Amino acid sequence: MKNKWLFNFTSLILTTVLLNPAIWAQTSDDSDDSKVKRFEVGGQISGLLINRIDASDEVFRQFGFPESAKNYRFLDIGFGGRFTYNVNRRLAFEGEVNYFPSSPTVNELVAARKFANVPYLGGKKAQFLGGVKYGFRHSKYGFFGKIRPGAIRFTAYPKVAGRFVSPMSDDVLVFSTEVPATFFNVDVGGVFEYYPNRRTVFRVDVGDTIIRYNAQQPKEINPSFTRHNLQTSVGFGFRF
Repeated sequence: MKNKWLFNFTSLILTTVLLNPAIWAQTSDDSDDSKVKRFEVGGQISGLLINRIDASDEVFRQFGFPESAKNYRFLDIGFGGRFTYNVNRRLAFEGEVNYFPSSPTVNELVAARKFANVPYLGGKKAQFLGGVKYGFRHSKYGFFGKIRPGAIRFTAYPKVAGRFVSPMSDDVLVFSTEVPATFFNVDVGGVFEYYPNRRTVFRVDVGDTIIRYNAQQPKEINPSFTRHNLQTSVGFGFRF
Protein backbone atom coordinates (compact mmCIF):
# COMPACT_ATOMS: atom_id res chain seq x y z
CA MET A 1 0.00 0.00 0.00
CA LYS A 2 2.80 2.44 0.87
CA ASN A 3 4.63 1.62 -2.35
CA LYS A 4 1.48 2.23 -4.44
CA TRP A 5 0.83 5.54 -2.66
CA LEU A 6 4.41 6.70 -3.25
CA PHE A 7 4.33 6.01 -6.98
CA ASN A 8 0.87 7.56 -7.36
CA PHE A 9 1.95 10.71 -5.53
CA THR A 10 5.07 11.07 -7.65
CA SER A 11 3.12 10.56 -10.88
CA LEU A 12 0.48 13.11 -9.85
CA ILE A 13 3.02 15.84 -9.11
CA LEU A 14 4.98 15.26 -12.31
CA THR A 15 1.83 15.17 -14.44
CA THR A 16 0.49 18.36 -12.87
CA VAL A 17 3.71 20.27 -13.49
CA LEU A 18 4.46 18.96 -16.97
CA LEU A 19 0.94 19.21 -18.40
CA ASN A 20 -0.18 22.49 -16.81
CA PRO A 21 -0.66 24.97 -19.70
CA ALA A 22 -0.13 27.95 -17.40
CA ILE A 23 3.40 26.78 -16.62
CA TRP A 24 4.40 26.25 -20.23
CA ALA A 25 2.75 29.49 -21.33
CA GLN A 26 5.25 31.41 -19.27
CA THR A 27 7.96 30.51 -21.76
CA SER A 28 6.46 33.05 -24.17
CA ASP A 29 4.49 35.29 -21.82
CA ASP A 30 7.29 36.23 -19.43
CA SER A 31 9.44 38.88 -21.13
CA ASP A 32 12.27 38.29 -18.63
CA ASP A 33 12.73 34.68 -19.74
CA SER A 34 15.16 35.84 -22.39
CA LYS A 35 17.54 36.93 -19.62
CA VAL A 36 17.63 33.50 -17.99
CA LYS A 37 20.65 31.33 -18.73
CA ARG A 38 19.32 28.06 -20.09
CA PHE A 39 21.98 25.67 -18.82
CA GLU A 40 23.64 25.12 -15.46
CA VAL A 41 26.45 22.73 -14.58
CA GLY A 42 27.65 22.40 -11.01
CA GLY A 43 28.80 20.24 -8.16
CA GLN A 44 27.68 19.76 -4.56
CA ILE A 45 28.53 18.23 -1.23
CA SER A 46 25.60 16.24 0.11
CA GLY A 47 24.68 14.84 3.51
CA LEU A 48 22.19 11.95 3.68
CA LEU A 49 20.84 11.17 7.15
CA ILE A 50 19.79 7.56 6.62
CA ASN A 51 17.23 5.90 8.87
CA ARG A 52 17.85 2.27 9.76
CA ILE A 53 18.04 0.02 6.69
CA ASP A 54 18.46 -3.41 8.29
CA ALA A 55 15.78 -5.79 7.00
CA SER A 56 15.96 -7.71 10.29
CA ASP A 57 13.77 -4.92 11.72
CA GLU A 58 10.79 -6.61 10.14
CA VAL A 59 11.82 -10.00 11.48
CA PHE A 60 12.26 -8.72 15.02
CA ARG A 61 8.94 -6.85 14.85
CA GLN A 62 7.13 -10.15 14.36
CA PHE A 63 8.43 -11.31 17.74
CA GLY A 64 7.47 -8.16 19.64
CA PHE A 65 10.88 -6.54 20.03
CA PRO A 66 10.62 -2.89 21.11
CA GLU A 67 10.85 -0.19 18.44
CA SER A 68 13.44 1.72 20.47
CA ALA A 69 15.89 -1.14 20.03
CA LYS A 70 15.84 -0.69 16.27
CA ASN A 71 15.84 3.09 15.85
CA TYR A 72 19.20 4.40 14.79
CA ARG A 73 20.32 6.62 11.95
CA PHE A 74 23.65 7.62 10.50
CA LEU A 75 24.97 10.48 8.40
CA ASP A 76 26.58 9.70 5.06
CA ILE A 77 28.63 12.48 3.45
CA GLY A 78 29.10 12.45 -0.30
CA PHE A 79 29.71 14.57 -3.36
CA GLY A 80 28.32 14.78 -6.87
CA GLY A 81 27.38 16.77 -9.94
CA ARG A 82 24.26 18.37 -11.35
CA PHE A 83 22.98 19.49 -14.76
CA THR A 84 20.00 21.85 -15.11
CA TYR A 85 18.01 23.06 -18.10
CA ASN A 86 15.92 26.18 -17.35
CA VAL A 87 12.74 26.17 -19.44
CA ASN A 88 11.89 29.64 -18.12
CA ARG A 89 12.29 31.68 -14.94
CA ARG A 90 10.13 29.30 -12.93
CA LEU A 91 10.48 25.82 -14.39
CA ALA A 92 13.61 23.70 -14.83
CA PHE A 93 14.50 20.10 -15.56
CA GLU A 94 17.55 18.70 -13.81
CA GLY A 95 19.55 15.58 -13.23
CA GLU A 96 21.87 14.87 -10.31
CA VAL A 97 24.34 12.17 -9.33
CA ASN A 98 25.77 11.72 -5.82
CA TYR A 99 28.36 9.29 -4.51
CA PHE A 100 28.73 8.40 -0.82
CA PRO A 101 32.07 6.61 -0.26
CA SER A 102 32.36 6.71 3.51
CA SER A 103 30.23 3.84 4.90
CA PRO A 104 32.21 0.64 5.47
CA THR A 105 30.88 -2.89 5.05
CA VAL A 106 30.72 -5.30 7.96
CA ASN A 107 33.70 -7.20 6.55
CA GLU A 108 35.73 -3.99 6.51
CA LEU A 109 34.70 -3.26 10.11
CA VAL A 110 35.71 -6.78 11.17
CA ALA A 111 39.09 -6.36 9.48
CA ALA A 112 39.55 -3.12 11.39
CA ARG A 113 38.46 -4.84 14.64
CA LYS A 114 35.46 -2.52 15.04
CA PHE A 115 32.76 -5.17 14.84
CA ALA A 116 31.24 -4.95 18.33
CA ASN A 117 27.73 -3.45 18.31
CA VAL A 118 28.20 -1.91 14.86
CA PRO A 119 25.05 -1.50 12.73
CA TYR A 120 24.83 -2.26 9.05
CA LEU A 121 25.53 0.92 7.07
CA GLY A 122 24.91 -0.24 3.51
CA GLY A 123 28.43 0.25 2.22
CA LYS A 124 29.16 2.77 -0.52
CA LYS A 125 26.18 4.37 -2.25
CA ALA A 126 25.49 5.92 -5.64
CA GLN A 127 22.37 8.05 -6.09
CA PHE A 128 20.74 9.07 -9.38
CA LEU A 129 17.97 11.69 -9.51
CA GLY A 130 16.09 13.39 -12.32
CA GLY A 131 13.04 15.61 -12.20
CA VAL A 132 11.66 19.13 -12.06
CA LYS A 133 12.22 22.30 -10.09
CA TYR A 134 9.54 25.01 -10.00
CA GLY A 135 9.30 28.28 -8.09
CA PHE A 136 10.24 31.96 -7.99
CA ARG A 137 13.38 33.58 -9.40
CA HIS A 138 14.69 37.11 -8.78
CA SER A 139 17.76 38.58 -10.41
CA LYS A 140 19.83 37.76 -7.30
CA TYR A 141 18.06 34.82 -5.66
CA GLY A 142 15.42 32.15 -6.16
CA PHE A 143 13.19 29.81 -4.15
CA PHE A 144 11.96 26.55 -5.66
CA GLY A 145 10.18 23.32 -4.87
CA LYS A 146 11.51 20.10 -6.36
CA ILE A 147 10.51 16.51 -6.99
CA ARG A 148 13.13 14.19 -8.45
CA PRO A 149 12.60 10.43 -8.67
CA GLY A 150 15.48 8.10 -9.37
CA ALA A 151 17.49 5.19 -7.99
CA ILE A 152 20.01 4.59 -5.22
CA ARG A 153 22.49 1.70 -5.19
CA PHE A 154 24.01 0.13 -2.07
CA THR A 155 27.15 -1.95 -2.41
CA ALA A 156 26.44 -3.81 0.85
CA TYR A 157 22.72 -3.81 1.61
CA PRO A 158 21.94 -5.99 4.66
CA LYS A 159 19.41 -8.73 4.04
CA VAL A 160 18.31 -11.56 6.30
CA ALA A 161 19.83 -14.86 5.21
CA GLY A 162 17.95 -16.94 7.77
CA ARG A 163 16.46 -17.07 11.25
CA PHE A 164 16.23 -19.62 14.04
CA VAL A 165 13.81 -19.72 16.96
CA SER A 166 15.04 -21.82 19.88
CA PRO A 167 12.51 -24.56 20.82
CA MET A 168 13.62 -24.25 24.44
CA SER A 169 13.07 -20.49 24.75
CA ASP A 170 11.84 -17.42 22.92
CA ASP A 171 15.32 -16.52 21.71
CA VAL A 172 15.51 -15.50 18.06
CA LEU A 173 18.73 -15.71 16.05
CA VAL A 174 18.93 -13.76 12.82
CA PHE A 175 21.65 -14.45 10.25
CA SER A 176 22.37 -11.50 7.95
CA THR A 177 24.51 -10.94 4.91
CA GLU A 178 25.39 -8.00 2.69
CA VAL A 179 24.56 -7.85 -1.03
CA PRO A 180 24.61 -5.16 -3.76
CA ALA A 181 21.10 -3.80 -4.33
CA THR A 182 19.39 -0.93 -6.14
CA PHE A 183 16.16 0.72 -4.98
CA PHE A 184 13.73 3.41 -6.07
CA ASN A 185 14.11 6.76 -4.30
CA VAL A 186 12.49 10.17 -4.72
CA ASP A 187 13.78 13.52 -3.48
CA VAL A 188 11.02 15.96 -2.45
CA GLY A 189 11.92 19.33 -0.94
CA GLY A 190 13.05 22.89 -1.47
CA VAL A 191 15.90 24.81 -3.08
CA PHE A 192 17.42 28.21 -2.35
CA GLU A 193 19.67 29.77 -4.97
CA TYR A 194 21.85 32.88 -4.85
CA TYR A 195 23.27 34.39 -8.03
CA PRO A 196 26.53 36.30 -7.42
CA ASN A 197 26.47 37.25 -11.10
CA ARG A 198 24.87 36.14 -14.38
CA ARG A 199 27.31 33.28 -14.81
CA THR A 200 27.36 31.61 -11.37
CA VAL A 201 24.95 30.15 -8.84
CA PHE A 202 25.27 29.15 -5.20
CA ARG A 203 22.67 26.57 -4.17
CA VAL A 204 21.32 24.99 -0.96
CA ASP A 205 18.96 21.99 -1.07
CA VAL A 206 16.88 20.54 1.77
CA GLY A 207 14.61 17.58 1.15
CA ASP A 208 13.11 14.27 2.15
CA THR A 209 14.70 11.38 0.28
CA ILE A 210 12.14 8.57 0.35
CA ILE A 211 13.69 5.15 -0.28
CA ARG A 212 11.59 2.09 -1.08
CA TYR A 213 13.51 -1.04 -0.08
CA ASN A 214 12.15 -3.89 -2.19
CA ALA A 215 11.87 -7.38 -0.76
CA GLN A 216 14.95 -9.55 -1.10
CA GLN A 217 15.16 -13.34 -1.30
CA PRO A 218 13.93 -15.10 0.76
CA LYS A 219 11.02 -12.64 0.66
CA GLU A 220 9.16 -14.13 3.61
CA ILE A 221 11.87 -12.78 5.92
CA ASN A 222 12.97 -9.80 3.82
CA PRO A 223 9.77 -7.80 3.26
CA SER A 224 9.55 -4.46 1.47
CA PHE A 225 9.55 -1.28 3.55
CA THR A 226 9.93 2.48 3.12
CA ARG A 227 12.19 4.95 4.93
CA HIS A 228 12.17 8.76 4.97
CA ASN A 229 15.64 10.33 5.13
CA LEU A 230 16.70 13.96 5.50
CA GLN A 231 19.09 15.03 2.73
CA THR A 232 20.80 18.41 2.40
CA SER A 233 23.39 19.68 -0.03
CA VAL A 234 25.44 22.78 -0.72
CA GLY A 235 26.74 23.42 -4.20
CA PHE A 236 28.14 25.87 -6.72
CA GLY A 237 27.59 26.03 -10.46
CA PHE A 238 28.08 27.88 -13.69
CA ARG A 239 25.30 29.22 -15.93
CA PHE A 240 25.58 29.61 -19.67
